[in-house]
Amino acid sequence: MREDIDSQKVYYYDYRGKKLLYDFSLRNGDVISTWYASGIAENVDSVTIETKLHKRILFTNGVTWIEGVGDLNGPVSKTMPFPLCGIEPTKRTLLCVFNNSNLIYKPIQ
Repeated sequence: MREDIDSQKVYYYDYRGKKLLYDFSLRNGDVISTWYASGIAENVDSVTIETKLHKRILFTNGVTWIEGVGDLNGPVSKTMPFPLCGIEPTKRTLLCVFNNSNLIYKPIQ
């Protein structure tokens, strides 16, 4: 993965090349199409995590992205089980996110 801070985009690299994973420059009404999903940004706001504001984008298809965290349903799609818990995809929750060895997100229990 690679984060381009200036463009607010995160890319995934595999043997076929670079693919857009997240675009945090989106505003309300913007349409996104990545290699794994597409949607319309329905609501763009911010959320406080560990005393820092992070941009949050809610899409019309139920997906939520948080800048610095990623997709709350998993790194690639709503059906991917990692790093989530729960049997039903619609009831899975993000457990935590680490950057190197530093915890940057853990939900309040």
